[in-house]
Amino acid sequence: MTDLEFPEWQGAYVEALMEFDEQKLIERVEFAEMAILSRLSEIRVSWESGTEAQALEDALSGLGFLRRETTKQLRAC
Repeated sequence: MTDLEFPEWQGAYVEALMEFDEQKLIERVEFAEMAILSRLSEIRVSWESGTEAQALEDALSGLGFLRRETTKQLRAC
């Protein structure tokens, strides 16, 4: 995953998206969300790139969707 534009958090995000085991998925989503929120906090303080901020917001949105869908599937079992 060395070709990631923002490796500080995108590695955890990609790992969450690619996880198939439902129990591990929840853990990976939580870890990715923490990494994203931490980075958002850092760039808001330093006023860095708006491009990364938008990518972070998009990733959080995607993880929220993934969390909701996983939770629905676990409840159905």
